[in-house]
Amino acid sequence: MFPLGGVAWERNYRGELQFPRQALAQRETRQVGVEDGWLYFLHGWTQAIAEVLKVRIDGPLFQRLAAIAGAIRQPALADVR
Repeated sequence: MFPLGGVAWERNYRGELQFPRQALAQRETRQVGVEDGWLYFLHGWTQAIAEVLKVRIDGPLFQRLAAIAGAIRQPALADVR
């Protein structure tokens, strides 16, 4: 159970994603705010890739990569805003 009026902010997009699903299920009954950390997740990964590959990932390239990743994103969190 989430605390009444609590906030759940997901930043892990691997595995079963049980935490955000539980939060979404309690969104109305317990007034849980569900925040999506998708862009933070993508930013972290692209920065790691940029460092390893010694490339620059600027705004337009990041937007392109985000669109590609969004196309295969798990639907359970895709509607959280």
